[in-house]
Amino acid sequence: MRLKNRVAYPALMLSILMLSGFTMVGFKSPDSVLPDPETGRLYVSNVNGAPSTQDGNGFISLLESNGKPIDMHFIRSGRAGVHLSAPKGMALIGQDLYVADLHQVHRFDKTTSRLKGTVDLKLLGAKNLTGLAPGPDGLLFASDPATSTIFKIDTLRQHQVAVHVRDKALGKPTSLLYDAAHHRLLAGCWESGQILFMGDDGKVFSLLRKRLKRIKSLQFDREGHLLFSAFVPGKIYRLRNYETLEIIRENLVTPANFGLDKDGRRLVVPSFRGNIVFSFGLPY
Repeated sequence: MRLKNRVAYPALMLSILMLSGFTMVGFKSPDSVLPDPETGRLYVSNVNGAPSTQDGNGFISLLESNGKPIDMHFIRSGRAGVHLSAPKGMALIGQDLYVADLHQVHRFDKTTSRLKGTVDLKLLGAKNLTGLAPGPDGLLFASDPATSTIFKIDTLRQHQVAVHVRDKALGKPTSLLYDAAHHRLLAGCWESGQILFMGDDGKVFSLLRKRLKRIKSLQFDREGHLLFSAFVPGKIYRLRNYETLEIIRENLVTPANFGLDKDGRRLVVPSFRGNIVFSFGLPY
């Protein structure tokens, strides 16, 4: 596997990319950004405290596609029956916004912020859910690095829950992404620094031989190449055709679960410890 560094852009290209981005402040330990593919609006989960503590401090911000705040507390713990402690990964299925929060997954109306239901996975051993990924046939996958487990929620069958994979080989999975082209689930792992994949039978295989550090996000770019972040070294990578590894940004402060904007041209990145959300043009 080849590693290419793509950080040194031509000066003109860099200027264009910088002008096309934004930086917004006022967040509290932002963990994930989820763009709405229909409206272009951005949901941002704010842990606002310790990432594994049930403190009721969490909230979800709603931004315009250009980063302008619509409502910094679009969903807020303590309001309208909502209790959010450490919201992290999010997913959209239809009009429903799903939010992972410790041992629960909450379901909200994406437009009104109304709480529509909560799926509690505590009885199955969940402790600190982080990643969410929609799959085929109404399935929603959820990862728990605390127990090296991936759960599946059947959103079409009254949100029935089951263990999809529980295996130490998962290496504390934090991020999930369903690869529809290859009918497999991808997992980015915090402890092992690996990217893994598994089929319907739950068997775990390594996708990337190179071990990195603290994988925190998985996304496909508009051409189908895999993007992911390494939280501690502060890098964002692209894996082209599952073969060539590129660094597209580095020297970042704790880049967490980023999203790709509606047009697929910009990454929108939360800095967990920097308490900002910023965007930049994605080079192709």
